[in-house]
Amino acid sequence: MTNLSYIIDVIQKIISILAIIAGGLFTYYKFIKGRVYRSRLEPDITGEIIQINDIYYLKIIVSIKNIGISKILINKEGTAISKYFNRTIVENTQLNKVEWDETKFVSFDVFIDHSTLESGEYIGDNLLIILPRDRFDAIKIELRIVSRDIEWSTSEVLLNK
Repeated sequence: MTNLSYIIDVIQKIISILAIIAGGLFTYYKFIKGRVYRSRLEPDITGEIIQINDIYYLKIIVSIKNIGISKILINKEGTAISKYFNRTIVENTQLNKVEWDETKFVSFDVFIDHSTLESGEYIGDNLLIILPRDRFDAIKIELRIVSRDIEWSTSEVLLNK
């Protein structure tokens, strides 16, 4: 009888050791490899060029969603929407990449009323901008969000029809 209880005790200790090792591996995978507590945002930007009479407007809708578990602090410095106009260059019939005119770069503050973003929280902002009368074929709008040393950005190109 003592031999049987000794064997059961040894088996129970082995199972406990294996369970502790399995728990440690799961924790390592979940928190270190899975980066559960890393800051993760899902930024989105959409825009539309609207003409009313002879005035062109740029309607911009931006949003961000915290898809991570940790709270994210939004830096006011650097968090903005940027707008670039294209340079119209027609030199030949070859395909060329559109170049954005850095001299016509304009930046607008966004998410002014928000300094933090909780886990699972979604915030959005809308802007309506009067566009210059200069001829332009396309506008690139870019959303940039800064939090401590991390930066997220997304962009969209709008064509003037």
